[in-house]
Amino acid sequence: LDGLRQYEGQSIAQIAEQQGKDPFTCLFDLLQAAHCDVTMIDFIAAEEDIEAILRAPFSVPISDATYPVEGLCHPRVYGSAARFLAHYVRERGILTLPQAVHKLTMQSADRLGLSRKGRIAVGADADLCLFSPENIRENGAYTAPRQLASGMDAVFVAGVPEIMDGQFTGETRGRVLRAH
Repeated sequence: LDGLRQYEGQSIAQIAEQQGKDPFTCLFDLLQAAHCDVTMIDFIAAEEDIEAILRAPFSVPISDATYPVEGLCHPRVYGSAARFLAHYVRERGILTLPQAVHKLTMQSADRLGLSRKGRIAVGADADLCLFSPENIRENGAYTAPRQLASGMDAVFVAGVPEIMDGQFTGETRGRVLRAH
């Protein structure tokens, strides 16, 4: 696969042009050379469709954080929630901020059966994010995806500050949640 790294970050059209092949032949040749062990970022969803999905009362935003993190990963691995809040809420007005926060927190937690998550309530886990909506930014790009989002003023996990004034505190109370 190392011989194919030269194509990382390029489109199939760009690679096909370099190789003097039609895009379909180029694609299948690359898949064969990599034994189908490749990842890709595709652009197949229309913005209007994404907006309609986000408006649906039953939908919740997801990240692309399950993508492999070797090579050029998808920028949403590092900035999914920031993209959602900045682009679809602040810039496009697809949802109100309260609707978006509900989808990111309580609605998502309830969908996963996490009764102590996604809410401010007695007995809940005291996981809180404090931010000014105008400061939230996704900083990753397709050519430089490993950029942390910015604009989160404070993040508390189990009531302990892990980010204060936009800086990591060194605390690491977070843990991976697994289905039982």
